[in-house]
Amino acid sequence: MDFLKYTVEDLLADETFLNYLNKSNPEDVYKWESILVDYPLLKERVSEAAFLHSMLVAQGKPDKERDLQKLMQVIEHKEMVESEIHEDTTLSDYKFFKRRLVLMVAVLTAILVAILWWDGNNMPREVAAYSSSYDSYMLMAETKLGERKEVNLPDGSTVVLNGSSVLNIHRDFNKQQRIVKIIGEGFFEVAKNKAKPFMVVAGNTVTTALGTSFKVNSSKKDEISVMLATGKVSVKEIKESKINQEEILEPGEQVKVYSYRNLNKSQFDINEITNWKTRNIKFSSANLNEIKDKLLEVYGISIVALNEPRKSLAFTGEMHDMDVNEVLDIIGTINRFTYETKNDKVYITFKNKTN
Repeated sequence: MDFLKYTVEDLLADETFLNYLNKSNPEDVYKWESILVDYPLLKERVSEAAFLHSMLVAQGKPDKERDLQKLMQVIEHKEMVESEIHEDTTLSDYKFFKRRLVLMVAVLTAILVAILWWDGNNMPREVAAYSSSYDSYMLMAETKLGERKEVNLPDGSTVVLNGSSVLNIHRDFNKQQRIVKIIGEGFFEVAKNKAKPFMVVAGNTVTTALGTSFKVNSSKKDEISVMLATGKVSVKEIKESKINQEEILEPGEQVKVYSYRNLNKSQFDINEITNWKTRNIKFSSANLNEIKDKLLEVYGISIVALNEPRKSLAFTGEMHDMDVNEVLDIIGTINRFTYETKNDKVYITFKNKTN
């Protein structure tokens, strides 16, 4: 691709370039740093695009499509006046047009900033939370494979963080609102504060509560689930800087958010949350996939079978508050497999492919 053909508008329409400016994706940052080394003549346009982008995000993340159109209008007006300057003019005419150019761009910029200030302050709070840049957060806690950790937040809320999970907290947490971001799974018990909504960002969803308890799981690929134990929460799916879908949950209700279809709201047994918190596991003629799903849910571990048993598993048993290795030892002994942990995954090997 010939990046020298990129205009300022092209740069601002490129998602990877915006990620580079926001430093929200290391791969995109590396990509554009490499491009600027290979195409030094592009630096001037990149600087202009970066300036315009910083103006847009000064009061909140813009709606890219709408605000790019506004930027293009600024650029078009700028180019229109510049074309007048390039005509056969006297020095005094040139100075006049130059002053006119500066004035026009200044006026258009002021108008654009005012519009964006209004839009930013009227952006739904969940969209604003979802749109917060990576630098807006700081690490609160993280867990290793199979580990559990209870985290106390500054507002008095608590989070039980499951294995292989990360909890980030917004740098302005508990000022006007309370925003956290989770990768993995956690159970939240939110301290009541009607003046400061508590929002959990997970993938492309935002769960909002005032004082309640619920579990959020983003461990599975292409699926995020929210299970409500007490109180009431709203779960919103954010798409293209807008609220795409929303569900309100009552106790005993859950919603699953998929990347490929609509939200799925259903009932569940609240004892599932109690069992999750206390790590009580019950299997009844469980096959391999059911065992893998349960261990992912309770311990946050992904299991990869390097081979398959000759016969389908039908494991029955109960385990209470056990370490993940103890659980794997029991299941492995009965079903004749060994296991090893590598790169945050558990690999199991069935002996001679027999049960």
